[in-house]
Amino acid sequence: MITDFLKLYEKDPIANANDTFNITTMLNENWDKIDLDSKSKANDISNLSKQVASDLADNSTQLLLKTDKTDNT
Repeated sequence: MITDFLKLYEKDPIANANDTFNITTMLNENWDKIDLDSKSKANDISNLSKQVASDLADNSTQLLLKTDKTDNT
């Protein structure tokens, strides 16, 4: 069985009760998928944070320019 979202390998304890435990498939590959997904999300958050900071800086600069024009007229 495979989970819907991260596609992790999962055993049914009743249906697969007689299967042997495979560390590579049942643990390591799942941990690798979780780690990769976490890294991807961390990169997305970092990129979003940089974009928000850039947008805020741009908006602050535009606001200052507008304020300066208002004060000079």
